[in-house]
Amino acid sequence: MAQIQKLGLEVAEVKCSATKFYGFYKNNITQLVKCFPEIYKSVQVTEGDGASVGSARFWKYELINHYTSFGFKLVSVTCSVKWYVEFEKANEDVPSQTSYITLLDKITQGLPSQLL
Repeated sequence: MAQIQKLGLEVAEVKCSATKFYGFYKNNITQLVKCFPEIYKSVQVTEGDGASVGSARFWKYELINHYTSFGFKLVSVTCSVKWYVEFEKANEDVPSQTSYITLLDKITQGLPSQLL
């Protein structure tokens, strides 16, 4: 049986205040498709208003064949940003996904300043 694995990333440089950065991910997450169309195909709010506790979002990726569970967590935003990627491999042949750490670094540092 596969185990849930966790990879972490801390990005020390962000282009805005912690409040603005967190506010983007809380209130404007669907804008990621416009910012990074090569990465995101769609981000939709499927439950709630998208910002309140209990809201759910659907992110379009092709991960189902490789993972039984997969998730990103924005852990903290202060003068740096901390992310975790948690996943459970569908089988042992699936490599660890350090590429998602690179992706999180890219979207953390690459958000256009006009959106923040």
